[in-house]
Amino acid sequence: MPRVSGYGSAVADWAEGLGVTGTHVNAETGLDVAVTLSGVKDVLYHNAEPGKLALLEAVPELIRGGVYLETVPRNAHGHVSHIFASKAVVDGAPCLVGFVVTEDHNGRRYYNHELMEAGGKRVEHRGEADRPGKRGHPRRVAVMDIVRRRLGI
Repeated sequence: MPRVSGYGSAVADWAEGLGVTGTHVNAETGLDVAVTLSGVKDVLYHNAEPGKLALLEAVPELIRGGVYLETVPRNAHGHVSHIFASKAVVDGAPCLVGFVVTEDHNGRRYYNHELMEAGGKRVEHRGEADRPGKRGHPRRVAVMDIVRRRLGI
């Protein structure tokens, strides 16, 4: 399996050893979701803040226990983003977690990324899913905005 360079290799090995990588099934939807080493790498290179790195360990449980919220189109190639919400404890603080599962045109699903809020503060600022705007042009919709709207918070 390919490894990321530098400290990324150590984190990838750590995640693999904990069973983070592999396929996990969401209990509510029955969707199988792959967590790959490249997905772990993406976490490292997209604002890898300490809380977000700590959340990597909880990814299998997030996927299994995640509450499905909605699906939004991602691109013109038939890919979609499934938006889920879950909760986790990171560094002793309870967090609301929104995460995205990307599904390609062949039906393969991959864990993409997550965002956290602790005490009403956004911890991670990435995480937008493509959603069509006027005249079919994509606009960016924040995952946590979808989570808050659907959960009524």
